[in-house]
Amino acid sequence: MERPSEYRDPRQRRWRLRVAIAAALVAAPLAGSEADEAPSYAERTKTVILGLLSGRDFAPEAGCEPAAPCMALLARLRAGDFAVVEPVERSDRPDMPSYLRTRKQCPRLDPARITAGHRVFAATRNFAAYRLDAPQRGRRGDEILVFRAQHYILFDARGGAAASADGPETLLPGTFMAVSVPSCRLLAAARAEDGDWFAKHNVVEDGDHASELLRVDGRYVVLNLAPIAAPRQPKPNWWYMLELWDLGARADADLRQQRRVYSFGYKPAALPLGVSRAAAQSSPG
Repeated sequence: MERPSEYRDPRQRRWRLRVAIAAALVAAPLAGSEADEAPSYAERTKTVILGLLSGRDFAPEAGCEPAAPCMALLARLRAGDFAVVEPVERSDRPDMPSYLRTRKQCPRLDPARITAGHRVFAATRNFAAYRLDAPQRGRRGDEILVFRAQHYILFDARGGAAASADGPETLLPGTFMAVSVPSCRLLAAARAEDGDWFAKHNVVEDGDHASELLRVDGRYVVLNLAPIAAPRQPKPNWWYMLELWDLGARADADLRQQRRVYSFGYKPAALPLGVSRAAAQSSPG
């Protein structure tokens, strides 16, 4: 069988090769510019937080006595005067290298498991690890890590989810835990909210809630912004809760017994029918 002419002519082959290389060089900068223009995790998250705060008149509640410092902190958030701390690792399972390394060095510290009433509850999703750039007073060589884990459910003696007629028993929506490694000290802990914890049987999308680690005025703060709603409640009628857990400049507020939690609440003009905030918060997990 006779070969096509382009295979018989070496000059034709070289010309086609030059064209292919030139096309690749032209396309590469375009692909790179598109990647550079994509918003980062911190930018996307900050946009969500600002959107949730916008147009909602949050009133100071528990932890805001006196109210002036709380309102000043809220004003900073509304103005965008904060930075979102990006996780260095994220996973759907507790298999992140920093978590496994911490468990090996500090067997008694396990951010993914909580023992309450002699029963073990294990986190099941939304795992993340943060490495903080914070000055340390403790041992040299220590690093501060924050672990996030969510949706703690009851596990049985065999290490599996305990079955029940109503599904697995849940303890709490999630936690942030700050630890120092390798000194194995628990520095601080804060609650991590799940989007639908207080809004069961509603479609809660990613842009409807936030639970993030922030840096505000040189201090690490855990922000929780979550809806409160009756089942199948229209979104314009959702209430919102806002919590700010001040972990301090070194994320060691619990170690120094200086934890502060500031709470705010938002209620729209049209209140949800047949639901109170207390009833929503006491709904089973």
